[in-house]
Amino acid sequence: MRNSRIDEQALQIIQRRGISKVAKALGISSTVLSRYIKGTYSGDVERVERLLRDYVRRELEKQQLRRYEVAFIETQVARRIWELLRTCHLSGEFGVVVGAAGVGKTWALRRYREENSDAIMIEVVPGMSVWRLFVRLAEQVGVDAGKSATDAFENIVERLRESGRLLIVDEAEHLDYRSLELLRRLWDFTQIGVVLCGMPRLLANLRGRRQEFAQMHSRVGFVLNIDRVDRSDLEQAFPAAVAKAAQGSIRKAVKIMQQVYRLAALNDADIEDEKIIRAAVKLIEV
Repeated sequence: MRNSRIDEQALQIIQRRGISKVAKALGISSTVLSRYIKGTYSGDVERVERLLRDYVRRELEKQQLRRYEVAFIETQVARRIWELLRTCHLSGEFGVVVGAAGVGKTWALRRYREENSDAIMIEVVPGMSVWRLFVRLAEQVGVDAGKSATDAFENIVERLRESGRLLIVDEAEHLDYRSLELLRRLWDFTQIGVVLCGMPRLLANLRGRRQEFAQMHSRVGFVLNIDRVDRSDLEQAFPAAVAKAAQGSIRKAVKIMQQVYRLAALNDADIEDEKIIRAAVKLIEV
């Protein structure tokens, strides 16, 4: 038996997502929601209905929101990054790419990796230890990590020595000194290309506060410092007003467009409507 007070839209959403997930979103137990659906719940029915009504409205709005996906843009930034990657790849050099957030660094790195099967790419997360870094790298090159970072290092060196491959490490500004030092030694022993990429503070990390890491910094053969994406590149994929508001950031342009699509759907408007774009920009700039 079904509760006659529950509408068809709510029931369809519950059936699609499952009682446990919907109950979690409502902040109630699965038992309460199940009993409400069956019409046997004797508690605060009005509260459950209010929570469910708000949840259904939110889910329907999400369905209206078409997630904006932008195809890869071959910007001047991407081409410069590829040039440095290729140089390090072919000549076995140690390179560094630094730049502000949102200019498409990771996008370009991933594209290079996709088009070069012998390129290895590690994406660092904040707090990643030297052990986790080398476990990840061992997995990528297909060797046993052993029981310590030293074991992993030795096995990786043996696999990569004179292989002509390229190691790309993204978000490298999150690595501690020991991790950076082992990557330097990896380059010394293998003579493969190594490229570290990250925010501008990566260069400072490689130097040290008192230049105490000069030996490491001296290994860097190529440095590419990126400030912003040219507006003309952004206009390849975004309306001119969005490209201008993005101020040289692909990430910001994508966020603006996501809001443009949401607002356009809610207001039954065109995505190039200037009022819609201005409203989307204000939401992003808050």
